[in-house]
Amino acid sequence: MAEGRGSRSGYDENKGRLEELGQVATRLIGALLVERGIRAHNITFRVKEKSSADRKMSNNPQKYSDYLSLTDFLGVRVITNFADEVDVVGSILQGEFTIDEDNSIDKRLVLDSDRFGYLSLHYILQLNQARRGLAEYARYGGIKFEVQVRSILQHAWAEIEHDLGYKSTFQLPSEVKRRFSRLAGLLEIADSEFQSLRDHIASYEHAVSDSIPDSSSDLVLNQATLMTFLERSPMAIHLDVKLAEFLGSSEMFVDPKYAMQQLAPLVSHFGIRTVGDLDAAFERDGSKILPFVEKLFPIFDSHLQPPELPVRHRKVSVGICLLQLTYLLMAGADPDVREEVIREYFGSYAVDAKGLDLDLLEAYRQAFE
Repeated sequence: MAEGRGSRSGYDENKGRLEELGQVATRLIGALLVERGIRAHNITFRVKEKSSADRKMSNNPQKYSDYLSLTDFLGVRVITNFADEVDVVGSILQGEFTIDEDNSIDKRLVLDSDRFGYLSLHYILQLNQARRGLAEYARYGGIKFEVQVRSILQHAWAEIEHDLGYKSTFQLPSEVKRRFSRLAGLLEIADSEFQSLRDHIASYEHAVSDSIPDSSSDLVLNQATLMTFLERSPMAIHLDVKLAEFLGSSEMFVDPKYAMQQLAPLVSHFGIRTVGDLDAAFERDGSKILPFVEKLFPIFDSHLQPPELPVRHRKVSVGICLLQLTYLLMAGADPDVREEVIREYFGSYAVDAKGLDLDLLEAYRQAFE
């Protein structure tokens, strides 16, 4: 039975097909971006509601004869972290899909200065000829769909102004329009500043990488210096590999926040605050870490009850040698220092402070006395 511009059954049949294509397109675009080193904030899709689709077809029956003739029946949205990534994503899409140039638009070039949230690329795409020839894509033939690409701040603006009714048809008061313009300028500056910060951090990390080999370095430990040291120090790399083997782990993961937020404060209790301090500590005590761990971990495991996973056979992070260095330093420290470290660092983990203290001392005794 007819319902508005098109039948419900016709809409539902096409909607299911477009939802499948939406899943295919988001996965494909995500994979292409990862391959080019772009980490998108989000990639989503939606299929236009029937009422909206019918209204658009009714408004322009000469252009839209059925649901699949709607170039935005399926819409994909790519949200980037930085504004300059919008053009990078656009270049990738142009190289990997067939572009409908007549219906695609770069709204950054045509919209007024106060329309920051709509400074996005709008492409009408099809799977290219090569992909349409593959069995898994043949079902989607030459179906067109829309892709919008914008930064996360541009997206936030668009979502908020939509909720405020900025896109409604009535004229806004001049004062409100001026306030929107000011906000547009602020967000555009913020987008630019985030890019600048990203580039500055990258330059700093590159400079740090050149400085780290100097064992006398007075560079203060921070996320960049600590992770660079752990990834470049021959002693740290050797110990991480040996510790991973001992723990039965076949892979290691990188977690800079864990290294900086958890491990750096730990070692600072023992006067280790610069790259030079850390390098000297590994030179002095690095050879003791493996013998100490070989005694310590069986003691740790003995306290765990099923179904808790034993300490062994867990995935380990790059920099696990730093945690074990800390355990070693704790075991050899004065009781007051050991108590302070256990209280400040391990208190939130519901650790038996006295038990940990005894475990460290027992492992140290077994390894070195």
